[in-house]
Amino acid sequence: MSMQNFGYISRACELRPAGAPPMSGCIASMTDAGAVIEVLEPFDVPETVVLAIRRTERVCRVMWRGNGQVAMLFEGAEAA
Repeated sequence: MSMQNFGYISRACELRPAGAPPMSGCIASMTDAGAVIEVLEPFDVPETVVLAIRRTERVCRVMWRGNGQVAMLFEGAEAA
């Protein structure tokens, strides 16, 4: 997956796993296909999660985890 970095976007977001409490995060970068989110415990983020930013929600699939970040592909987006 190709992620373009549009500079650091310190924007709060929430990850909502099914059947678990929400997790807070910050958007590090975002494209039409997905996003990189900074979280405290990236390995606690399940494979599928809802990313909530203000009043917008997107179902996402985790592509990779590490260094306090998770990269996610938006559902329906094509992998590059």
